[in-house]
Amino acid sequence: MHNNKNTNLGFNLVEVLVVSLIIAGSFIALAGSQLNNIRSTQNAFYQSQAGAISYGLLEKIRMNRGVIASYLTDSSSYTCPTSPPDPFCYVSTVVSEQCSAAELAASEIYVSICGISNSGLISEGVQQVLPNGALDVQCVASDGTYGTDCSENHVVITVRWNDQALLKSSASASRSLELFGAL
Repeated sequence: MHNNKNTNLGFNLVEVLVVSLIIAGSFIALAGSQLNNIRSTQNAFYQSQAGAISYGLLEKIRMNRGVIASYLTDSSSYTCPTSPPDPFCYVSTVVSEQCSAAELAASEIYVSICGISNSGLISEGVQQVLPNGALDVQCVASDGTYGTDCSENHVVITVRWNDQALLKSSASASRSLELFGAL
């Protein structure tokens, strides 16, 4: 005679809880990975914007190299005015007829830092597209130091911004891109 016990072939509560914890941990790890991907994508966007603005400004400086000193900028002391410089020399048809080279340089610095949206023309500056965006233009001397000596016809354009992901984990959350150019 066999003793037939009624055995339950289902799951008990402890097994269900363990499996639930494993699944929850996997979802948390997946969410963290996704968050890191989003932060990396955002930083890549900021780097591409900084590069586009600095390369664009370098090309404008090369075209207007006779007034290099007019482009020298320390944006920590630059406050975007509520309206563009007068005369505003950003539209190419106006430049040759009404603006001096120095006025053109002032307008191009304004657009690179502050951006502009008028007359159907839209251009974003570092203060619009980068968190706490800043832009500096300095000359590079023969000894490699930065400053206002432009006799070597070399400039460095530095774009800085805050990395929002690093702000939460570090006191130093600043990123920068430096572009060196020979004129």
